[in-house]
Amino acid sequence: MRKLLTLGLWLAAMALEAQNPWMGLQQLVGTWKDLRREAVEQWRIAAPDTLKGAIYALTPNGPALMETPVLFRRPNGSIVYRTTAPGQNEGQVADFALTFFTASSWTFENLEHRFPQTIEYWLVDSVSLRVTLSGADEEVREVWFGRTDEAILRMRPTLQGYQAWICNRKSGTVERFDAHTGTPIGRLYGGPMPAQDLCLGPDGQAYILTSGTTPTVLRLTPTTGQGANFLQGYALQAPTAMAFGPEGHLYVCERTGVVLRFDGVSGRLIQTLAEGLPHPVALTWDARGRLLVACAGGRGVWYVPPADAAPHRLTPEGSLKAPTSLCLAPNGDLLVADADETASIKRFRPEGDGWAYAGPVAHGFGWPEGLTLGTDGYLYACDSRLNILRKIDLAANTELGIYLEDHTLSGPAKIVFYQP
Repeated sequence: MRKLLTLGLWLAAMALEAQNPWMGLQQLVGTWKDLRREAVEQWRIAAPDTLKGAIYALTPNGPALMETPVLFRRPNGSIVYRTTAPGQNEGQVADFALTFFTASSWTFENLEHRFPQTIEYWLVDSVSLRVTLSGADEEVREVWFGRTDEAILRMRPTLQGYQAWICNRKSGTVERFDAHTGTPIGRLYGGPMPAQDLCLGPDGQAYILTSGTTPTVLRLTPTTGQGANFLQGYALQAPTAMAFGPEGHLYVCERTGVVLRFDGVSGRLIQTLAEGLPHPVALTWDARGRLLVACAGGRGVWYVPPADAAPHRLTPEGSLKAPTSLCLAPNGDLLVADADETASIKRFRPEGDGWAYAGPVAHGFGWPEGLTLGTDGYLYACDSRLNILRKIDLAANTELGIYLEDHTLSGPAKIVFYQP
């Protein structure tokens, strides 16, 4: 009976909103992030009959105010969308009258305006908003927003002055981009052995794990792309990933189930840390300095002890299907890319000696890999199937859209931010 009553109240509320467009428009109140651009639209209640908006561009120097739309209801009940852009059109405003509405969409028109002539807001659900601009002979423009926290408008560090190195597994290359603008700036590595993984060494050099018939680790100078084999006296078998440890040594895991530690200066093998791991594919260290290994075959994250103790899984059984990448969040949470049914990124929080599942961070990837925390505090993730990189605000638990999309990306699997 209670469920039926709740459903009835919800239906009644929706019906009332459908009859009262002003009440329905209150659903826009809040902060909305453009999913494809560095822009934010924000709405707040200024008076019983007025909603004030602000459209910001997110710049390295902070949010820049671009437009100040207003929604207001006249005494006769008609509703107007008024917009003005500071410093443009000599301060002239443009009024768009509400001509059509439903419980979750509102269409405003001004046929005397050149473009747009029609502005439609459609609230797809409580966290998704589409704004459509059309009119005259201009191409229809759609802007998709996701609801986010207003903290996004605070000053944040940026990637200005950094390069983004992208390791592409399909092409076997490493491409370079301006990390702030996304502009391509040339290839760092192009063979002859295909690139499998990439990392930045404590010496400031680029380290590339290669695959093929004679896999190895190459050490390259970032400015020239020149270098040589780093490993001394050891032949890798089927390497999957590598990472430098807190003490400066290089760790490499292989599909055969071993984790190897090499001297970070000489490149000579120091120790075989683990054997028999179920298909290890990624490495990281937690806040306690423990070596964590994502095991695709073991459906979890495993701890590799420094002594002779046996490695064991730390994540709950069933929480991961095929982990592909690991990253530690600033607050100490563990972030894991998982090639499960939703192709998602998942969050785990410390619980005793293990990790407790704390929910999803993002989903809908083609194939998630290469989790990297940027120097600006955002999480960046590769989608090797869709050939894009996505950006995520961990503080607001909100996906910010596509970070990088370029024709040179071919199976992107790792991103490294480098400051020349």
